[in-house]
Amino acid sequence: MGGAGLQFVNIQECEIFLVRYFSREFEDRAFFLPSQIDTLKTIEKSCKAASSWRMDSDHCASVALNFHEVPEVKMLINKLSEVDIQCGGCKSVSTFCGHFGIVPKFMNDEERDETGSKMRQCIDLLLCLLSPAVDYRDVWSVARFFGRVCAKVLPPLRRRAEQTSGHLNIMSVLLSYVMTSVLDGTGGDDPILSANFAVLKNFTDTITKMTDLLQDDLHPTVAIREMVTTAVTYLRSLKCFTGLTELCKVQKFVTKQLANIEANFATLSALACNDYQV
Repeated sequence: MGGAGLQFVNIQECEIFLVRYFSREFEDRAFFLPSQIDTLKTIEKSCKAASSWRMDSDHCASVALNFHEVPEVKMLINKLSEVDIQCGGCKSVSTFCGHFGIVPKFMNDEERDETGSKMRQCIDLLLCLLSPAVDYRDVWSVARFFGRVCAKVLPPLRRRAEQTSGHLNIMSVLLSYVMTSVLDGTGGDDPILSANFAVLKNFTDTITKMTDLLQDDLHPTVAIREMVTTAVTYLRSLKCFTGLTELCKVQKFVTKQLANIEANFATLSALACNDYQV
């Protein structure tokens, strides 16, 4: 491949990238680490949310086993032996890579990781906005975001979700509450939600704007970059994050990672085109 290679933040990104690329059906559900699943299930239960919006904890392992049964896919994956694959962090186990004898090079760079704790917090906040903009079923991100910004609104949102017998999650309830309140010209009928209506509306307006960008006739990379800009602008407007100066750096960092993902996709497509994917 003339020196072409793939670069990933860690082994988890490597695994999920390859699983999504080689899957016969396009897979866009959210991926979570095994260590997050128990907490995630607790949040889903409290928010009356189904788990269908995310991958199961054993999804990558199951897909890897299925790939063995498809000669065309197995042949393409075997071509990865021609590619230099580098992963950040320390050496760790990947079910997918293990199944196909893929041996990434680990950079062991955790100590010199450019993403310090505050930078990681900014990235996490950004993901809390990007993820529900892509999929309104993501109650995990919504709950974590308001847990940091305005935790008092979560109990009434959960109660309203419970009253729908699981038909609506807290994100759907939130969107409905804000929309109805705007149409009625009021702050809504709940004292806590009404008192924090400006916070709720600014959040839903931001999510809606980001979702609209995805639906516009834009190149995916352009759309994502504009979504990131929208999200960062919103986060910087929140008083509770005024001291978080790393928000100024997070956009540049994410843009760099997006470019890396594009390069990975181009390299892999040149080696093993997945034109069988539906």
